[in-house]
Amino acid sequence: PNIQCFPQKSNVSRSVAKIYVARGNGTYTQGTGTLISNENGNGKAYMLTAKHVLDIDDNGLIDGNEILRLEQESSFWFFNWIEGCNGTLSNWNTLIYYGANLVSQSLFNDMVL
Repeated sequence: PNIQCFPQKSNVSRSVAKIYVARGNGTYTQGTGTLISNENGNGKAYMLTAKHVLDIDDNGLIDGNEILRLEQESSFWFFNWIEGCNGTLSNWNTLIYYGANLVSQSLFNDMVL
């Protein structure tokens, strides 16, 4: 959120999102992820994050229930920054996308695409 205090990092900060995934009972798991491009350079967006962000039941695998929550009950918040250096959190410029599809996960690495 304090990216405004580090203008030299503003270009790369635009690719970082805060991720929320519904756990149920009105609670959410959250983490961060980074947009990456594919080799085709066609503008298709991929979000790389840690598997533990989506592994709601902590069984080491993103299963059917978690995939459904990712598709239907997840949100990705971009530009969720503090207004000015050391200011207050402002949502006026936040861009939010809802839902995603699981492309890949690794059992051995803490990775989900």
